[in-house]
Amino acid sequence: MAEAVSALTGNIGLVIAGQAEVDESIIERWLTPATEHGVPIMRLAGTLGEHDFDSIIQGLDCVVVAHSNEGPSGILAKAVMAHTAVVAAGAQSLKRDAEFSGGRVLWSELTPEGIASSLTSVLHSAPPEAGPTLDSQQIFADRLLSGARRRFSWSEKTVGLSGL
Repeated sequence: MAEAVSALTGNIGLVIAGQAEVDESIIERWLTPATEHGVPIMRLAGTLGEHDFDSIIQGLDCVVVAHSNEGPSGILAKAVMAHTAVVAAGAQSLKRDAEFSGGRVLWSELTPEGIASSLTSVLHSAPPEAGPTLDSQQIFADRLLSGARRRFSWSEKTVGLSGL
């Protein structure tokens, strides 16, 4: 993710929020490409309360959900409901969710180049418009409650900076 953000130009920063399953020094190493390119980074480590997490998602210009494990994404659903742009990368379940989103989620391959290209598209387009959400909420809830399970190792979010 940091490599993808490093490839972008303009006023952009990176917010990484949530509990990590790896040592913070490893995350710092992953962030090196971005810091070397002068990208402002905000790391919000640890467990976040629901209100704090929702506020972060609402405050971003774009949320990136990038992983290879299959299953519904609560982060993707929260971002769509908050009318925050979403780039989803990797898992085929994310690709299906993007296709189901009515154009509010852009999917890419799980590569720095793919994510950077999608971020460029999203950040240079108009913000997502509010639209009907009842169907997508119901579909998401049905899929989540159907027994699909997955485990996040950590969450990544990207923001086109307006005030870091």
